[in-house]
This record gives sequence, C-alpha cells and structure tokens, in this order.
Amino acid sequence: MNQVDARIAKIFKVGARSRIQGTVSAFNLFNGNAPTSLNLTYGPSWLLPNKIMQARFVKFGVQIDY
Repeated sequence: MNQVDARIAKIFKVGARSRIQGTVSAFNLFNGNAPTSLNLTYGPSWLLPNKIMQARFVKFGVQIDY
C-alpha cells in the first residue's frame, strides 16, 4: 500500500510583525485504491474488501500571525 501526499506553503509578510501563510495540501495524489482490510469469513463475500484507502482530495488553509 503506497500513498503519496504533498503540501505547498507560502508566507506573505504584512507590516513589521504580521504574516499570512497560505497552504495547499493534496492527499493520495495517484489515487491508489488498495484494500486495507478483507473479509476472511468463508461465504459469498469471502475476500471482498471491508475498507479501502481514502479518495484523492485537496485541502486549502490559511494561518494569520499578528
């Protein structure tokens, strides 16, 4: 199971002591969908995945220091 995450951040100075930091984070960039748990009980749902990796998504953020 491999998952690639990335984050980009930029700091902007405002005035003498204040700053604003903007971030963009991307999770599961290559959209791997590997199962993390399988049903091991013998029957019609044997070896079907119970859980898979989370979907690809992007998160934006801002931090203000003053």
